[in-house]
Amino acid sequence: MKPFLTSILILLSLSVFSQKLEKFEFSECLDEELTYSINNRIVSQKFEDDLFVIEISVVVNCCGNELGSIDVDGDTLRLFSSARPEPVEDENGDLVEYVSIECDCICCFTFKYFISGLEKKAYSVFYEDKPIKESEH
Repeated sequence: MKPFLTSILILLSLSVFSQKLEKFEFSECLDEELTYSINNRIVSQKFEDDLFVIEISVVVNCCGNELGSIDVDGDTLRLFSSARPEPVEDENGDLVEYVSIECDCICCFTFKYFISGLEKKAYSVFYEDKPIKESEH
């Protein structure tokens, strides 16, 4: 009976403290002319009810930023964006693979992440593998 209760408590704690990206919003290309003068940055971050909402401005490839994902490890929050994989079929119409398309350009976008299950505390925020801070530009 004791191992059963321990297992139940572990499962409950994992579900209570699990972090989930509830929603991801992305802008159109903001301004190609300003792309080279803008730093990746946090535009805003706040807790709204049970969600942590963080908006970032980043310079990334012009194509394929429709999917967001997160990774939380202690007080580190990593934010990601990626292209929606496109199916590739052979001449018979059979699915061969999925590929992500990239363009030969970069642009500034804003991404907004709505995350549930985060503890209300300060986080070190990274976009991909680089730290980002809150700033005006």
